[in-house]
Amino acid sequence: MTRASSSAERRDRILDAALQCFLESGIPSTTVEDIRARSGASVGSIYHHFGSKEELAAALYLGLLRKYQQGSLSVLRRSRGAEATIKALVRYHLRWVEKHTDWSRYLFEMRTAEAVRSAENEIGVLNRDFALALKTWAQPCIDDRTIRAVPVDVIVALVFGPAQSFARFWLAGATGTSIERAAKMIGKSAWDGLRTTG
Repeated sequence: MTRASSSAERRDRILDAALQCFLESGIPSTTVEDIRARSGASVGSIYHHFGSKEELAAALYLGLLRKYQQGSLSVLRRSRGAEATIKALVRYHLRWVEKHTDWSRYLFEMRTAEAVRSAENEIGVLNRDFALALKTWAQPCIDDRTIRAVPVDVIVALVFGPAQSFARFWLAGATGTSIERAAKMIGKSAWDGLRTTG
């Protein structure tokens, strides 16, 4: 194993350990020693990779947000028409939450944490780039009148808003509807909200 791959593996172990600690105890109550004990890394290694517990919390949030968005962007790149793509985006969102429950909880629960708010600029850049990619995909569909001419923030709200709301209920164990059934129903609703009617 090369030094670079060993360092990357150690960094990933620290992130994994921090995720569990933060979800169990919250960011303020988690100590660097908690993360060290869980990860097996030294305190020096944690500070070498992240600088502080707060920087670690922010890096974890940004890394998970990137992973989620990269998957969504791959759905756009595989676009097979407006209806199929909109439904695929909803399905991807809900399946991602189902597959990565701890990651999803962190993204939902820690968004307003002070440590995460310190990364507001970076989060803003990621979200703007994501919205731009969605706008670039949507514009030809708007031009040919396949979907309605609405701003990109409305497209984001119609496609991801209901799925996001359902995901919160699902993570809390407050729904009896399966992810697959919800994806079909919410995907159809998102398409109905965006498609032109004639």
